[in-house]
Amino acid sequence: MYEVEPIMIPVLDEKQKLLHELEAEIAVLPNYLKKLQQNTPQLPSHAIILTHPYSWLGGNMQNNVPEFLFEYFSQFKHPLQSKLACIVKFNFRGVGNSGGWKSLTGWNEREDVKAVVNFLVKTYHIQQVHIVGYSFGSAVASGVAQDLDVVKSVTAISYPKGMLAGILFSSHYSSLLHCTKPKLFLLGDSDNFASASSFEKWLQDHVAQPTEFHLIENLDHFWFGKENLIPNYLIPFLQKQMT
Repeated sequence: MYEVEPIMIPVLDEKQKLLHELEAEIAVLPNYLKKLQQNTPQLPSHAIILTHPYSWLGGNMQNNVPEFLFEYFSQFKHPLQSKLACIVKFNFRGVGNSGGWKSLTGWNEREDVKAVVNFLVKTYHIQQVHIVGYSFGSAVASGVAQDLDVVKSVTAISYPKGMLAGILFSSHYSSLLHCTKPKLFLLGDSDNFASASSFEKWLQDHVAQPTEFHLIENLDHFWFGKENLIPNYLIPFLQKQMT
């Protein structure tokens, strides 16, 4: 088990003026700390950022999916331990103790993702970031990934691509269409906010490669009691990206 540290991550404007802070938790892996103390030149340089579901519907970093993944990566043995420096989960603006105002479309929350990425690069010398988003968090994460060179991959769990979701989050779709970063999509065959067949066809016809898609049987949007299925797909995908 690794120590989890509560932190506040600054969100700055173009002039480096503080706009607000984001409530977050970070787990720094022992392998990173050990090599840091030994002044080893080659530190583990990968980080995972977890993003949570829709703020207006109660989404936060304690949601079952980001919470499970945070505990999985920070407390249990897995094949990525030697590569990972840290794992971060955070509350978007206006959630929990995070400052600022949450937006309906998630467009402003893109700046929160950028702030977390910049914080990791400056504080822990991270060279490669892998964003794992759930629901609303996956739309925001995949929408901003192409804009950040240090982001090497994005995972979208239960990506919201239905009629109602499209009204709110369509501004992120166009960014995803042109995202050439490696992308993993996990969707339940009974998802409440996306048609599995329509979603897969949309990925095939419109979203830039490389893209990996898995449809999970007997699963809805929320993953309750089935969170442990996620590493079966996520670990192999991230292993390929962490070179």
